Amino acid sequence: MSKLKDISIEDFEAALDARQQVRAQQLTHIAISIGPVLFAGVVGYLHATTQPMPLPPGTIELLRVLSFTHIAVALGCWMAAFVIPALMLKPARLEAAMERPLVAPFGLGPAITDPREILLLAMSKAHLLRLALLEGPALFGLVICLLGAIRGGLHEHPVYWFNTGSTFVLVVVAALTFPTRDKLVEAFRRKKEDASIAF
Repeated sequence: MSKLKDISIEDFEAALDARQQVRAQQLTHIAISIGPVLFAGVVGYLHATTQPMPLPPGTIELLRVLSFTHIAVALGCWMAAFVIPALMLKPARLEAAMERPLVAPFGLGPAITDPREILLLAMSKAHLLRLALLEGPALFGLVICLLGAIRGGLHEHPVYWFNTGSTFVLVVVAALTFPTRDKLVEAFRRKKEDASIAF
């Protein structure tokens, strides 16, 4: 039976290096984070180059409703972004996952049976899920700003720029959680300590 305590720090580091997991996580991390940032640049450009025009009836009401919806969605996703990955990385759940081989979708590759690789994939999935849950509200907020910027509505109603706040949250969390080899090793060390306390 595979246990976290049975995998040494050296074994974990060797698995990291063998699969280039650090680089793979870094590239995925950047890819998820950069999309909303580029989108924000497009919205800013449209706002700067569009002259204010009369807004169609109901536009401000629509922006208001969407903004309140955005707040609710953002709060729910932010909570989920920190609760769900933490649950996924509980020592008992990790050790249960390490017991089962991972089969590639549609049989496109060999099954993964090495507990170290299964552990790395579980950590990677939790990390990417957190970013995805933060990316959703960021894109939603930017779409609202885009709707306001298309006809120059944000010039008259700049309060709706607050919808870019979820993009700011994504960027800050992405910067603070950018995966490095040292961070992944330290995360594994903490999981080993949690497992030794729990069992």
